[in-house]
Amino acid sequence: MVNIAEETLPVGIVYVNKQNAEKYEKQPLLFLSRLVVYSAALTFIVALERCFILRKINELT
Repeated sequence: MVNIAEETLPVGIVYVNKQNAEKYEKQPLLFLSRLVVYSAALTFIVALERCFILRKINELT
C-alpha cells in the first residue's frame, strides 16, 4: 500500500524530507537554527515586497 503523503508529493521533496529527517534526528538545535534563518529570510522578503507594493500604490494616488 502506498503512503498518501508520498503519493501526492513530488519524488524530490519526499527524498529531501527523508534525508533531512535522518540528518536532524539527533540534532534538534541544527534544525531550529535553520528554521530561524529561513524564517528571518522569509520575513525580510515579505517586508521588502510590502514596501514595493505600498510605494506603487502611493505613486498611483
